[in-house]
Amino acid sequence: MIHRGKLTFVDPYIDAQTGTVMMTLAKTLGQSSDVIALDMSLGDIQQITEEHSDVTGGQLLMLVDSSGSIIAHPDTSRIGFNCDDNRQSLEGFIISMILQGKTGYFEAMFAGEQYMVYTEKMEGYWYCVSVTEAGDSFRILRVLLAITTIVIIATLFICSLLFINLSQGKANTDTLNQRLSTAADIYMSVHDIDVMNDRMCAIKIDEKENDALPNPVKARYEPQDMAQEHLYSAMDLLTDEMSRPMVHDFVNLSTLDERMKDTNTIAVEYMNNNNIWCRARFIVSEHDEDGRISDVLLLFEQIDAEKRNRDKLLYMSETDMMTGISNRSCGEREIKDYVAHGQNGMFMLIDIDKFKCINDNFGHGVGDRVIIAVAHALKNAFRSTDVVMRLGGDEFAAFARGVTSAQAAGYIVDRLLSNIREINIPEIGDHEICVSAGVSFYTHDDMISFDELYTRADHCTYASKEHDGTYVSYYEN
Repeated sequence: MIHRGKLTFVDPYIDAQTGTVMMTLAKTLGQSSDVIALDMSLGDIQQITEEHSDVTGGQLLMLVDSSGSIIAHPDTSRIGFNCDDNRQSLEGFIISMILQGKTGYFEAMFAGEQYMVYTEKMEGYWYCVSVTEAGDSFRILRVLLAITTIVIIATLFICSLLFINLSQGKANTDTLNQRLSTAADIYMSVHDIDVMNDRMCAIKIDEKENDALPNPVKARYEPQDMAQEHLYSAMDLLTDEMSRPMVHDFVNLSTLDERMKDTNTIAVEYMNNNNIWCRARFIVSEHDEDGRISDVLLLFEQIDAEKRNRDKLLYMSETDMMTGISNRSCGEREIKDYVAHGQNGMFMLIDIDKFKCINDNFGHGVGDRVIIAVAHALKNAFRSTDVVMRLGGDEFAAFARGVTSAQAAGYIVDRLLSNIREINIPEIGDHEICVSAGVSFYTHDDMISFDELYTRADHCTYASKEHDGTYVSYYEN
């Protein structure tokens, strides 16, 4: 990031699995914070360095970068060594002289020994260095040949990497743009909002919705001041009346820090003014130095088909498909939640008497119609806020919130029994549909579980079955 836009060499290292000397080249893509990095093997260069070095014979060949770090050395443990770390070694002493301006051929005295040094700078990045003890200078021609070979290989290698770097960078940029464009197609509109300065600009605009807005409120690709006021005005015009308060709270920029304290995205589903389900989503794109949200993306997408399909699946998972009332798992879950939160109420179990006889005498099709009729009678006897469910077969249950006395329960029971008496199924003629029911009450003072509440009503139901015809028994503490 310090060398933004310029090719940067990262210090070499030994690959732990292969033992190969590796180096990484990195470069930012333009002025963005995206970085492309390429790992390259220095195996060939390392091999040449080892082949043309004879440390015991006074001959050392090494490759050094412009920062003073060793890239290739016959002793692989020295790779990555920097002269600033230790100038007391031969390598550190020679490299420090080179970085101070010594180039070409020169002689150096170190630890009482005289050395002949030859250095060649390549492409402004690397130095190829030959160090020979003066007494071993007859090998200079072989050294020059080795240096020339390394220079040629390194030059070609660097040129190739630069070409690959540029080609790969363009390819990556094109691919990224294509993917971002594909992702953006999901959304009707996308807006970048500078929360700190209350400014916003559109990245993508839904032209149809935008045309429906008055000019002062229309979204624009150039930055607009008073972002909060624009959001309120636009959403008030584009949102269904029932969804408007919820959406108004959602686009409140002043509460984003609190609402997004532990997340980078929040969303809300709402109905627009054309009765189509939509989703609005905030995504944090930047924080300031104090950790506060400074910039967000606001995205809108149409989810009508997804929402309606999801609601349909939810309805199917919670509904008894024969009767249209709640199934057992859904109903019990709601009642248990009420009990867990101390919600007072009346719990009622209902069984259809001698239902097997109805099936045997009139057929299962008629039996199903009796079950459906009793379910409708039960549903119409209770309020829309109460829980009404089919437990299975000819058994039903209900929970009426806030009803805690036999007197109050009596009004509901009377409605239920009246509804059952009015059931008219021609196939059964004068056969009377009778039910046995048990009622128990829950108050937060009782501190009982749902299972105990159920057991109490179940005992009452069995007591009711001992009586002929329709009968309701109440649990008494």
